[in-house]
Amino acid sequence: MVCNPGRIDCNNDPADGCEATTCRTLNNLLLLYNLAHDGSNSSNNRAPAATALANSTLIVKPVTHPNLQDWAWLNPGGHTIRRDGLVSKQPVVRFNTAATDAALVTALKAGTGFSVEVWVQAEEENPPNKPARIVAITESNDRSKQSFFLGQNNVGHGEVRLRVGADNATEVTADGLFPLNTKVHVVVTYDGTWVRIYKDGDLFKSESRSGSLSGWSTAHKFSLFNSPEGGFLWLGRLYLVAIYGDVLTATEVRTNFERGHDPL
Repeated sequence: MVCNPGRIDCNNDPADGCEATTCRTLNNLLLLYNLAHDGSNSSNNRAPAATALANSTLIVKPVTHPNLQDWAWLNPGGHTIRRDGLVSKQPVVRFNTAATDAALVTALKAGTGFSVEVWVQAEEENPPNKPARIVAITESNDRSKQSFFLGQNNVGHGEVRLRVGADNATEVTADGLFPLNTKVHVVVTYDGTWVRIYKDGDLFKSESRSGSLSGWSTAHKFSLFNSPEGGFLWLGRLYLVAIYGDVLTATEVRTNFERGHDPL
């Protein structure tokens, strides 16, 4: 008997035929979107936790795209944004309510660290406005109004920007994190002392950063593919995004990588 690829939790129960190494880590999982096609322009949170985020929904803004022509569904799961006619529209994927943004920031500030996980494929080598935002919790391009983002610079180089303590957001760069037209698994963790970036299950880059998340504002907005206000569009494929209110260990990162991004 093999683990059903549609499950995210095997409960570590040998009787169900699933090996623990094939099961996604669930501890302090706040958000999990595998962006599977459900026939609409929205995606529901699949994280099992009973929190204020449990029923959160992502939607595409603006939602007036004719037939969502710039928002394509992938099979078996995931989304991509295309270049044609796109720059003037500046689509961005956001929560359906501002209350969910505030709940996410509040949950992250309450912990001792956090983790952001994505399965992505970059499809533009040199974004015109950099860093192009893949996942962001920000209010504007002003560093004093940025809590976190994972983005892409030239030739697939990655950049993490993080605000700790009362300081403005500072960056951690990772050359070669997003090779063009290549699907990769990326996890960023922060434990109050170190920022760690993992690629395809292995530690890729680490830098020392010290401080709490006390400077994060509940006015900051969560977004995918762009900054919340637009202007930093990322073109590529996003298969899965997950946010944890805790620091994933190297073993847990490897487990999630081996689990893949199968739709739930």
